[in-house]
Amino acid sequence: MVQFVDENYNTINDSTGRFITGLSMGGQGSIRLIAKYPDVFDAAGSMSGVMDLNESTKKYGIVKLLGEYETTTTHP
Repeated sequence: MVQFVDENYNTINDSTGRFITGLSMGGQGSIRLIAKYPDVFDAAGSMSGVMDLNESTKKYGIVKLLGEYETTTTHP
């Protein structure tokens, strides 16, 4: 898809000109795509994207992108 867009539209033909974002499931997808292909996109945005950071951290190396984090669980 990226190659097609670069060949058919006036783009900046490297990662510094590529940003991806999505809403809901698309937001989750955009974060996974930039984690999986960091050399293709310069930035990603997620609007209301639900993610399991524990699973994604292991599979896509999210810690490298976001840094270390702690999770807390509170129950009423």
